[in-house]
Amino acid sequence: ADAGQVIPPWREVARSKDAPKQLRKLLADGVDRILVWGGDGTVRRCIVSNCTSIAGIECPDGRIESSTIARNRIGVVGATGAVGTITLELLAERGYDVRAFASARSAGSRLPFGHEEILGEEASPEALSAGDVDLFLFSVGTGASRELVPIASAAGAICVDKSSAYRLVDGYPLVVPEVNAQRAVESLARDRIVANPNCCTIPLTCVLKPLHEAAGLARVHVSTY
Repeated sequence: ADAGQVIPPWREVARSKDAPKQLRKLLADGVDRILVWGGDGTVRRCIVSNCTSIAGIECPDGRIESSTIARNRIGVVGATGAVGTITLELLAERGYDVRAFASARSAGSRLPFGHEEILGEEASPEALSAGDVDLFLFSVGTGASRELVPIASAAGAICVDKSSAYRLVDGYPLVVPEVNAQRAVESLARDRIVANPNCCTIPLTCVLKPLHEAAGLARVHVSTY
């Protein structure tokens, strides 16, 4: 949360068989997010209003908590590309508040966003420096990232970049959420820029991490084609 932002505490609102009925009421009342807990104390599901069907949800021996939280606004840069298109789809499923940015050629087009459409905006320096987006997901080429990521970062946004622009640059955390998500926090002390490995490294590290934890890995040889 931002400094000074007040987030109401999570409160228990239902248990077990009453879960589906209570969930529908919470969503109708405008609650932003709901956590469904299992009896083992782990979060089984996070529901964001207006995005997830709650029919048939079960919460055996567990509890449900809810809280109204100020939503962060996410910008997808490169929204018309292969990665950007899927990013929009996933964010729509989760009910996030999203703006889509693309090239000048694509600006003004209507882009699929769940069951709706959103307007594609030009990813211009002026638009990204406006300071009205909390998190940018960059799915553009290296040259465009080098130009635009610092502009968005300087405006106060957290920037996650999938290009090679920051991958091997000292001081920029290289993050795979399933492997070392905690390193993303390091970016907050610098300029809020987080780098991603490439599309081969990400799934590979997800496989290697549990192997390394269980048995230890000394060396890995990888060939890609």
